[in-house]
Amino acid sequence: MARKKPKFRPDIKGIGRILSSPQMKAAMVRNARGLQSRAEALATEHRRTGQYLSSFSISSTTQGGVKGDRAEATLRNSAPHATLVEWGGEHMEAQRIMGRAAGEAGAKKPKRKKASPPEGTQDAPPPEGGEG
Repeated sequence: MARKKPKFRPDIKGIGRILSSPQMKAAMVRNARGLQSRAEALATEHRRTGQYLSSFSISSTTQGGVKGDRAEATLRNSAPHATLVEWGGEHMEAQRIMGRAAGEAGAKKPKRKKASPPEGTQDAPPPEGGEG
């Protein structure tokens, strides 16, 4: 007899509630703080006045995203010369402080652990009539 395949029916409204939850907002802020720490470390190498280094800030909301229904956190630098530091200009080479910080964070994604089988099923024989 053929086995029935399990079906997954996503609860779109439930997923939306997760994506706009305070817990998701807190997770976004934690990630932004990590980016800020890395950006500040990179900015220290290029410090002259300290204004750029002291101008990082994080804002967060649960009304972000295209439709205003997602949690988000934004890392900004409000120094007057932040755009020149990031992108460069006629007399200054681009430093890409925030871009490099974000790129490094993206490259350090943790590897997922393989799921362990439920307790007591590791040595269980396959079901009758096949391998399972």
